[in-house]
Amino acid sequence: MTAEMDLTRQAELFPTVERLKKHLVVGCGTTGTWVAFSLLSMGCERVVVMDDDFVEGHNLVAQLHLPLPREDGEVVQVRKVDSFRRLMKRLGRPEAATIAGRATGNNLPECDVVWLCIDNVEGRKQVGAAVLEKGKELIDLRMGVETGTVIYYSAAETSGEIDVRPLKEEYLRSLEGEFKEEGCGPRALLPNALTLVGWAMMHWLATKRGAVEMGRRWRIEGAAGVIMQEEME
Repeated sequence: MTAEMDLTRQAELFPTVERLKKHLVVGCGTTGTWVAFSLLSMGCERVVVMDDDFVEGHNLVAQLHLPLPREDGEVVQVRKVDSFRRLMKRLGRPEAATIAGRATGNNLPECDVVWLCIDNVEGRKQVGAAVLEKGKELIDLRMGVETGTVIYYSAAETSGEIDVRPLKEEYLRSLEGEFKEEGCGPRALLPNALTLVGWAMMHWLATKRGAVEMGRRWRIEGAAGVIMQEEME
């Protein structure tokens, strides 16, 4: 922990036991960088960020990365996870561990909580299903051009002797039809990302304070500036 960070005011909001959990952020892009930054800013020291992509100029509009370096007038390719880690160090945040690779259902590191922040359906199917099978806590953030959705499965519901197959099937159904891969236009990109990450964080923290019942799944949808929440049956 860096000496500059004082977590006193967050002690009641975010219990120490939660800060000690290992968080895996899958995707180091528009939602993933802001999720990881929020976790590190709340004092989580066991944050792992996983992505295989490289930073491009258009990513700097809404993602937390350092400006691209140049050598002899040419832009140097930098992996997103490396750029993000260096930026967090400059900002005095705890250092995030990074994995430069594409997440699949078979190569996920050990963790307690998974934040799924990737933008392709097939990847979500592989990773989300694997996380539920392992009984881990899953927060899936999905962002389109003008809408955003967060789907949450608590560890209390997916662990122990509970049959996770219905949860896995429900999750996979949620990826069929209603959620389409969409490119995010500049008019909606950053506001949608910050809104989506903010609501995901608020509701996740609420489960830790008992304000939202553990063992339940919730879903948040936003469209045209309107946020709707419903508990999934």
